[in-house]
Amino acid sequence: MSQATALRTAWKDHWSDFDGVTYLNFAGHAARPLVVREAVERSVAVALRPDRLDETAFFEAAAAARRGLASLIGANEGDVSLTTGASAGLAHCAHALSWQAGDEVAIVAGDFPSHHSTWAPWAVRAQLSLRVIRPRSRVPAAEDIVAELSARTRVLSVSHVRFDDGSMLNVPMVAEACRRHGTLLVLDVSQSCGALPIDVEHLGADVLVCAGYKYLLGPWGSGFMWTSARTRETFGAMPSNWLAQSATKFRELEYNAPTLRDDAGRWDAAEFSTPFNFNLSALCASVNFVVQARVSTVHAHIVDLLATLREAAGPRVSWITPAKRGTFGPFLCLEAPTPAEGQRVHETLKAQGIMTALRNGRVRIAPHLLHTREDMQRVARLLRAALQLT
Repeated sequence: MSQATALRTAWKDHWSDFDGVTYLNFAGHAARPLVVREAVERSVAVALRPDRLDETAFFEAAAAARRGLASLIGANEGDVSLTTGASAGLAHCAHALSWQAGDEVAIVAGDFPSHHSTWAPWAVRAQLSLRVIRPRSRVPAAEDIVAELSARTRVLSVSHVRFDDGSMLNVPMVAEACRRHGTLLVLDVSQSCGALPIDVEHLGADVLVCAGYKYLLGPWGSGFMWTSARTRETFGAMPSNWLAQSATKFRELEYNAPTLRDDAGRWDAAEFSTPFNFNLSALCASVNFVVQARVSTVHAHIVDLLATLREAAGPRVSWITPAKRGTFGPFLCLEAPTPAEGQRVHETLKAQGIMTALRNGRVRIAPHLLHTREDMQRVARLLRAALQLT
């Protein structure tokens, strides 16, 4: 066995034994590495015996999560808020901005539903105009979005990587157009952060929101929001977590009229940032795992797996996901002739121990570090058989 093959195989040791099942739904619900279970067990032990907790450790849990998340996106930790998910970050933006009747919010048709479920009701409440940008092709392009922006567009809310086709948005191009129009760019990185290298300065977005249960490998009910210091200046006063003070010990907290910290930590989810929160403990462990594994390693490994799958599946398999490097995220989506056929292929693979996801009739295949080229070659064989291409 070569050193490279041994390394790929060794990653499996960080996850539970799947008993022959090939789990390929990391874009939906990531399989958590074993360190997450260990972190939750430690958190439970602390909850059972809180007398053993050092008071400094109470505040260190949130600080550790913030440091890890900041390092993943090339940001300052003071620009990171701990949230319960991407939707929580979107809702915060909606509440924090000052609005005037007629302001326009733009979303993209078919994007992940959190964009619509956040902004459509808010448009009614604040008397805003909701523009739904309809792409001119099956895979939305940055040019489609840029062409629809204007000086009236107050916010553009969009995903970095589309959940149902795997295409990656040219964010710097869109960000430049947003700057020209004075538009706030709110970017959902749930399908990219932890699996694709991200640098907030290069992207140029004003706000990032992210769920923790995908490529951060963390639990449901966790996530983060990143805001630049310049963007925070445009946000109005908001209710904040009473613990969001610049304190490292309980005795330093103010209770009568607390002075809240002046960075993004003031918007941490209420009651979230303590070691008694099992979700925070799990998120700390999962983010630390990704940091130690290195996003560049995760990305290179996934790109290699997807290339192996494409090649082994052959040219007759209809992938809707773009193939050019830098235009796709960490998964592939197969578009069958009909949604019913997509469901049949999905169920056929499931019956043979290949766990994919079905989104809008498309079969989504999302591998990670625990998978190997041999896994992808097997998936390709079974996929070709399910499509009756062999």
